[in-house]
Amino acid sequence: MSRHSYLIRWFLGLGALPALPACSPPSPRDADPQGHPPASAPEPAEAPTEVQDDRVLPPDDWAPLARAAQRPGPARLCLLFDGVDIDPDESFIVRPGRTTHVPAFDPRPYGLHDRRAAIAHVLARVRRHFAATELQIAEGDSGAEACTRIAVGGRPTLVGESLGVAGIAPFDIGNRTDDDIGFAFAGVLGSGRGEPDLDRLAAVVAHEAGHTFGLDHVRPVTDLMHPTVNDEMTAFTAAETLDGAWQDAPAILRAVLGEPEAGAPAPGSSADPPLARPDCDPVGDASGETRDGARPLVAGHPATGYACDRDEDWFMVDLGLGDVVELTLAYPDEAWVEPPDLYRPRGRTPIGDTHAEGATHHVVAVADRAGRYRLRVRSPDVSAVRYAIRAEVTPAN
Repeated sequence: MSRHSYLIRWFLGLGALPALPACSPPSPRDADPQGHPPASAPEPAEAPTEVQDDRVLPPDDWAPLARAAQRPGPARLCLLFDGVDIDPDESFIVRPGRTTHVPAFDPRPYGLHDRRAAIAHVLARVRRHFAATELQIAEGDSGAEACTRIAVGGRPTLVGESLGVAGIAPFDIGNRTDDDIGFAFAGVLGSGRGEPDLDRLAAVVAHEAGHTFGLDHVRPVTDLMHPTVNDEMTAFTAAETLDGAWQDAPAILRAVLGEPEAGAPAPGSSADPPLARPDCDPVGDASGETRDGARPLVAGHPATGYACDRDEDWFMVDLGLGDVVELTLAYPDEAWVEPPDLYRPRGRTPIGDTHAEGATHHVVAVADRAGRYRLRVRSPDVSAVRYAIRAEVTPAN
């Protein structure tokens, strides 16, 4: 791997930042967090001769670099949320002669205060982005095991970059170095929007990890490898790179990271029974599929269900004026289910105070009108996640 890195840029809401070349020595620029893709893709810059061998290769050329031939087990990606010191000997991206401290991820600029829930959301999204591979994704360092690391936190000035940079990582063709270190600068991505901001952060993490596995920038704004952060980035696709080459990212990732066995659960999701329908409602799911088809939730009696990113589960509970309801939702530690959304009769905005304890969510609300309250359960995980939910109701005095 050459000493070559890629950045991802973002907009500050004041117009596009200057277009930067897709490749320049020693570190071309990447994409942009908060805004909108540029009106047209930047003109591709001529690649310096010393990094010509680091351009993206056709999928056929990746066969000799397949993950199985590189290491005895699955590749690993470690996301570092708790702060980390990075020495120049570990990464050529940090400033020479000094150790760089990346501070711990802070969810408050995202409009959130539940740090554990925010981290779990980002982990679930990143796992979803790599679900078609055998990549193992974990929070924290792996210790003795080789692991590509992405430090999540801080600002780009830590490595001498401008505030328009959302992330940076080595460009490692074929994942030949399996302990690369990349950066997702969470300190410039929070704009108080909650989950949409977390989804952007997860996209930046996946983007930078993609560079460490050998993926280049591409033109479509919906691709995770687009060089400007935007809300449309959803998946790795086969697309044209900025210099006109063709990059089949799914094929490259499968060759480099391995392909999961048929029928294997997605990373980070619990083992579940076979799905009965494509919307990921397994046999035995007791929930309603729509708001109007919500199933009764009897106070004091837990109900179980399954949820995933293609399925919403709806329940209902009847409350009198002034009643206090507490919802408790529990799910497996390795998965993630969103806090339940509680709605007034005919209401469209969730109500109640929410807090989390480990893999358990609590929502407490006071009924300000009598009637049928509905609650929604959902998960961003790609496979069905089993959960249990209970409602406790304290009648008004």
